[in-house]
Amino acid sequence: MKQNNGFSIAVAVLIAGMLMHGSSEAGKSLHLNQARELFYSAVDDGKVVDKAVLAFTSLEDDSNSTGLALTYLGALEALKGKHSFWPHNKLKHVKKGLRMMDEGIKADPTDLESHFVRGSTCHFLPGFFNRQDTAKADFLKIIELLPEEKHKYGKDMINGMIDFIWKNFEMTDAQKAKLQAVKMETIDYEN
Repeated sequence: MKQNNGFSIAVAVLIAGMLMHGSSEAGKSLHLNQARELFYSAVDDGKVVDKAVLAFTSLEDDSNSTGLALTYLGALEALKGKHSFWPHNKLKHVKKGLRMMDEGIKADPTDLESHFVRGSTCHFLPGFFNRQDTAKADFLKIIELLPEEKHKYGKDMINGMIDFIWKNFEMTDAQKAKLQAVKMETIDYEN
């Protein structure tokens, strides 16, 4: 993965929004928030990856969280690559993690959080992984889904996603207007 703090920032946006305001969706639990917190720690601390994997593995059994858990498990596998010393291991873990994230999206193609996790992960991967189109597709999917799905997440998370996409993704004027409208709507609700 690129050696910058961009991925850490993307994860911080996600986690802060979820932990500060939670999710209004009934299936989101305290256990999921704790798993997210472990994921955030694992971005910078490879020693936490295995704990986060255990947390998301237990969530994978919940039929409401299967796709999301698998997406996070894939991102954690990719983080194993980030924290590995040997280039061969880095490559092996990232490739496996990408496959897992793809499976997570297939399991729940309308989950905003899964698209954000995969999209931000792919955005920060080196170009030779050839995943820029995946990041773009995830960001476009988020733009498409946000108007209908925003009520499931805290406003800080939604605004964080919007800000991240705005800064890291080239959009048309229509896409910018759509995001701006969603951002303005979040002023009117509290989770």
